[in-house]
Amino acid sequence: MCYNNYTYSSDRQSAAVEAVCRKHNSVTEVQYNWNSEGFQSESTYQAGSGLGDDALALTVKAIDGDGKEFTVTMEAINFIWQGAAINQDSVYQGGQKGAIVEMFGWPHKDVEQECEYLAKQGWMGVKVFPVTESVFTYDWPQSGELNPWWFYYQPASYKLTGRGGSREELRSMIQTCRSYGVRVYADAVVNHMSGGGNDSLNHRNGSDSWCSPWGAKGTTGTSPYFTHNWTYEYAENTGLIPGLEYPHAAYIATDFHCERSLSSWTDPFQLNNGWLSGLADLDTESDYVR
Repeated sequence: MCYNNYTYSSDRQSAAVEAVCRKHNSVTEVQYNWNSEGFQSESTYQAGSGLGDDALALTVKAIDGDGKEFTVTMEAINFIWQGAAINQDSVYQGGQKGAIVEMFGWPHKDVEQECEYLAKQGWMGVKVFPVTESVFTYDWPQSGELNPWWFYYQPASYKLTGRGGSREELRSMIQTCRSYGVRVYADAVVNHMSGGGNDSLNHRNGSDSWCSPWGAKGTTGTSPYFTHNWTYEYAENTGLIPGLEYPHAAYIATDFHCERSLSSWTDPFQLNNGWLSGLADLDTESDYVR
């Protein structure tokens, strides 16, 4: 499980990128292939103007004690200095507030087609739904509704493959809107992950005489994820109960608060630690999670 951590220079024209990986105890070596320059042991990369407008690519390879190799292709990174310039009316300078339009559930391609019009109408910006990979399934209607809007708010990873479209479509939309002087704001889900529906182990919901099983839920991308609902065995990968894993977000069971209902809006402990509607609540006191 890996994620990229990057720190900008003071002028935001370069960045130090570090690949941070959690590895199973069977892994004896990790190698990094930055921008197809070949595998090496260096886990950091200095990104700068030499990239041009290209994204930074990374493939990580793990080698276990038996010599078996496993690779993970990371989400590509674009940087602040690669964004199209935003030329807006001077009225919006110096922190002056302005109006934005919320495109409730619009695909990135459709928002992109509206950028020029929004600029002509004088809007400061446009807001879109969460753009990360989230729950999506054709097998589980929710109270008669297939893939309701709130599935947007059940992330399975932080990859930019969401219901609004692909990473490439998102970047194209952002660049187009910025070129017309329209800022883009994205809603973000950083307090929890998805609800249940992808149990990695056997589960038992009820008494010995009845059981309510459920099938797996898919996502808007290809990332696996495993929830813990009603599990009663240790997870093979972590040796922990419950089997709660989001590999492409680099989270395991210890990155979440213990499950407890959120049934009070005046109890600070519940508000900080409770699971809203059964959504896996991240342990935001943890340095790793932050």
